[in-house]
Amino acid sequence: KDKDRNLSKLSIVYTCIWVRNLRLKRRLPGPFAWPVVGNAMQLGQMPHITFAKLAKKYGNVYQIRLGCSDIVVLNGDKAIRQALIQHSTEFAGRPNFVSFQMISGGRSMTFTNYSKQWKAHRKIAQSSLRAFPLQTVRPKKPLSNMLQLRPWTTVTDLIGAGQDTVSTLMQWMLLLLVKYPDVQAKLHNLIDKVVGPDRLPSTEDRRSLAYLDAFIYETMRFTSFVPVTILTPRPQMSLLKSPHPQRHLEDPHIFDPTRFLDENGDLDKDITNNVMIFSTGKRRCIGNQIAKVEAFLFIAILLHQCSFENNPSEHISLDCSYGLTLKPLRFCVTAKLRGKLLGVVSPA
Repeated sequence: KDKDRNLSKLSIVYTCIWVRNLRLKRRLPGPFAWPVVGNAMQLGQMPHITFAKLAKKYGNVYQIRLGCSDIVVLNGDKAIRQALIQHSTEFAGRPNFVSFQMISGGRSMTFTNYSKQWKAHRKIAQSSLRAFPLQTVRPKKPLSNMLQLRPWTTVTDLIGAGQDTVSTLMQWMLLLLVKYPDVQAKLHNLIDKVVGPDRLPSTEDRRSLAYLDAFIYETMRFTSFVPVTILTPRPQMSLLKSPHPQRHLEDPHIFDPTRFLDENGDLDKDITNNVMIFSTGKRRCIGNQIAKVEAFLFIAILLHQCSFENNPSEHISLDCSYGLTLKPLRFCVTAKLRGKLLGVVSPA
């Protein structure tokens, strides 16, 4: 009985302290936070959907609580750009989470805090990427610069970090190709016209395949498969990318690659800049251009060589599983060769 009384007294004291602290703190608008767990139980299996619903009620800048940490959630292009561009230095940090320290021994460029060391690390990585097209001519210098600064961390950041993003993008593109066969047919016709049957697409064809780039951007916009960025400290902030920007796009819930083309059929840079899959500001993914080239070549070659169909008896679902990226649920497609198979080296 004495033990039960002590626990009851402790609970009452804790509740009183919690209520007092809640009153003393200046809070942004947001949902009621429970003691200990905060709002964790309210987020559900798809937190980004919950964040979007809360934004409709509390506005694009609101506050939640996860455990003992206050989190400010930013939703929509305007709020996120204001934070990451106009206040880029303040929002360039990373919290000192144990999980972050475990990645690459606490030296990962993605998860370490903003500092002089981080800036030097990023500068070397950027110069290495700029020299990337010269690798076949002068392979040693840029790679040695990278490896002298961070023997493995930089390589992991540049290659490993983009691997999940590109693979997820490829999954969504294949799914959308079978869901929208008219888009696939238009891409086939364009590639046949520009490239022809006797060679594979290359980066030199990219200017003439603007509709294919538009398809890639529309896939990133439509799925918004990187819905929430990493928290930044002081105050901790979770930056939510709006899944379907409403204000500056016509019919945002319709999949339409032509929205990214101007009146001349070229890629509209002003509109593509609104797609923030790779974030923006000081923490913008430095490998974003390479990732886009990879995605372009992968999907261009696949479309040149194959057509893709789904099983008519199976429903094409856009549901996804939640993680660092939103991945489509398991689906099956049939790939059919469109002509002669190119690029295959016969065994000697």
